[in-house]
Amino acid sequence: MSECIPWDDLVDGYYKGLSVREGLPAKDARLVIGAVIIKHKLCLSEEEAVQQIQENPHLQYFVGLPLSDGSAICALVICGDPQADGSVGV
Repeated sequence: MSECIPWDDLVDGYYKGLSVREGLPAKDARLVIGAVIIKHKLCLSEEEAVQQIQENPHLQYFVGLPLSDGSAICALVICGDPQADGSVGV
């Protein structure tokens, strides 16, 4: 499935919507976009999607992580400001 997704087009659209002067630095676009795809395709909550990515090397590959690199997963968990309901905005 990873080969079927136009990652470059999605990444361009992701970064166009962000400001370089305001807010926190952007997270890796493929990680964020991949996490959203996983969340919706598997009908998961944000927390469940992050947990699935942490535990599944196939999903880690899908979102562009080097295998066994947990640092980007940690970055995903703390991306942006938590929303009022405690969710992380995946």
